[in-house]
Amino acid sequence: MDTAVGLLFVGSGLILMFAFGVLYYIVNKRLREDETKQEWLKEMDEFGQKHPVWTFLYTFLPFPLGSLLQLIGPKTPKFPSSNE
Repeated sequence: MDTAVGLLFVGSGLILMFAFGVLYYIVNKRLREDETKQEWLKEMDEFGQKHPVWTFLYTFLPFPLGSLLQLIGPKTPKFPSSNE
């Protein structure tokens, strides 16, 4: 019984890692298609090179603290809605 539960945890973890990897790939592919998004990505890369500590904290801090650090970095472009 213990090995079955362990295998279930390991298997579900691998499935979740694969699913999140696919979602990450799809989102990054869509981000690189638009010119305004590409400019923002370049600004984020430059910001990351100038301020590596802020970039590290933004990436690895838990939700509320990492979201507050968005106020420091380059502003995200306003993406048009489906109605525009």
